[in-house]
Parts: sequence; C-alpha cells; structure tokens
Amino acid sequence: CPGVPFRLSHDAFSEVNSSAEDAMFKHVFKWAAKLRSECPRLALMGRNSGFYGLALQRELKFDEVRGCTHCPQTAADAEASIEMHAGTDWLPGGSETFK
Repeated sequence: CPGVPFRLSHDAFSEVNSSAEDAMFKHVFKWAAKLRSECPRLALMGRNSGFYGLALQRELKFDEVRGCTHCPQTAADAEASIEMHAGTDWLPGGSETFK
C-alpha cells in the first residue's frame, strides 16, 4: 500500500520477493474490501501481518485489528511499525488498535 511507512527485516518475504508480495497484497486487499461491511474486525496470521494490518487498516478502517505470528522478527517489525503510526487519524488509539 503506497504511503504506509513500516519497518521490514532484511530477510522478510516482502524484501526478498517484492513482486510476489505486491501481487499477493492486491488479492488480499480485494478480498478484505469485499468483506469489510460485514466484518468490523480483522485478524491476521503469519509473517508480514503487521504490514498487512497497517495497510488494510489505513484503507478500510477496521474497529479492531489483531495479528498472530510465530516469527519473533515479524512481531518486532510489527510493533515498531505500529508505533511509527501512533496518533494518526486512521489508526485510532495508535498501537492499541493492534491488540
């Protein structure tokens, strides 16, 4: 999602395969946009869930976003990225939106 700054570890999927990540995100966004009116909450699992959560939250404004990952790097990247956006109008409550 253009214009969403985030921290990304050097070995993250987005970093090593950005064209595939772009294509995958377009599909995820289309799916989430279709379901947004029925779903006030977004739950994400896996690597890059912080980036996806931020990008989808910016565009679709969920009431709550939750992420779950097995990867410590992903969790650290997500936490740092979320803190970068604390106080923005599209991330109400800053990192508290991502509980």
